[in-house]
Amino acid sequence: MKFIRLAGRYFRVLIIFCMASLVGTLNAQPKWPDRPVKLIVPFPVAGPADAIARALTEKLTQKLGQPFIVENRPGGGGDTATALVAKAAADGYTLVLGAGATLAVSPALSKHLAYDSIRDFAPVATLATAPNILVINDSVKANSLKEFIALAKTKQDGFSFASGGKGSSGHMSAELLRSVSGMPFVHVPYKGQAQALTDMVGGHIPAMFATLTGAREFIATGKLRALAITSPVRSQLASEIPTVSESGYPGFQNTSWWGVLAPSGTSAAIVKSLNLEITSILNDPEFRKTLAIYGTEPFPMTTDQFSEFLRSEIERAAKLVQSAGIPKE
Repeated sequence: MKFIRLAGRYFRVLIIFCMASLVGTLNAQPKWPDRPVKLIVPFPVAGPADAIARALTEKLTQKLGQPFIVENRPGGGGDTATALVAKAAADGYTLVLGAGATLAVSPALSKHLAYDSIRDFAPVATLATAPNILVINDSVKANSLKEFIALAKTKQDGFSFASGGKGSSGHMSAELLRSVSGMPFVHVPYKGQAQALTDMVGGHIPAMFATLTGAREFIATGKLRALAITSPVRSQLASEIPTVSESGYPGFQNTSWWGVLAPSGTSAAIVKSLNLEITSILNDPEFRKTLAIYGTEPFPMTTDQFSEFLRSEIERAAKLVQSAGIPKE
């Protein structure tokens, strides 16, 4: 009995010692952030991605008490800067603004991509999504998606479709529409959407899937006609435009999206903390106004949901690129 009492007393002392050690270890962990945090944006200044990133970092700076700094590193379709962050220290002080184009489409199009979207990153939080709008100019005598596709099928090669570049969201939207409708088209890639829209208004290109931000003014002034939007439901920012899904192709959706990721191996506590802060910001009315200005809508997810979503987007892009016969480069 005496041995049992001594053993029990020893066991209680051991538990207390372990708990004290654990508390000491937790208290010894440095507070995050205790210095500036960089958000690498692989896109040019002044575009939607840059605007969203700057609005986000301003809010994070206010909430967390350390500067969150946007660092624009355009080039290589966003892949160069994304690869840079994949190799950065996993300490929570270097983040990247990821996008569907860099994380899902690039792996489907590139033979020698310098990063793996799943292996090299810890998804933190999704931010925003933006649909594409099928717009046509006056040379196309169609007033609905159904009429447009029927007219395209009367032409041997269909209509010429502009896009902001190979693999862009607009290009992928056109490829997806071709796959579900059998509509032929000739892809005409531009180095950015702005020049493509200018040529559309000038009558040089009859059709394209454009962003709401880029096309909104031309639609409002009657220079371009909107036929359908690629979001799963009508956008609150353009509720008068029917979806492709409701126009005869149920389940159709293809949108641009952005999210924040950290290098793989970043502390789960940091990732979770950032997700909670960003989710809170997505509910901020001022932040939502900024999103609306750039034709985007809030797109909140947990870290687990983001991980699952990213995997599904990679798989979807790979299937679409393969079915379209787009060669890897």
